[in-house]
Amino acid sequence: MTLRAAVVDELMRLLVSRHSLDEVFAAFGEGAAKLVTFDALGVSLLDAERGEFEIVDVMARTLPDGPRRDARMPLAETLLARVVASGAPLRVDDLARAGAPAASRRARPTARP
Repeated sequence: MTLRAAVVDELMRLLVSRHSLDEVFAAFGEGAAKLVTFDALGVSLLDAERGEFEIVDVMARTLPDGPRRDARMPLAETLLARVVASGAPLRVDDLARAGAPAASRRARPTARP
């Protein structure tokens, strides 16, 4: 529990500071790695006013010169839209068999320089 509290404290410190998003994402990746093992880590940044969101490949941002595979998508008819509408978490283990919206199944992050 102490490690979890320390990670959360560090992330909160970064979020209220003047650090760049890349620095915050890198710290988030490092903190999460102290708590759990994972193969990939992404964050969705919702822009409700524009009706779209960006999927940020956090893992790539923790590696020096890592390829950016971020993606920007319309929010309508996606799994994230369901989460926003319901206000509840949603777990989907297999997009092909879960009745997921077509837009969410087609989402393929693309590399950025």
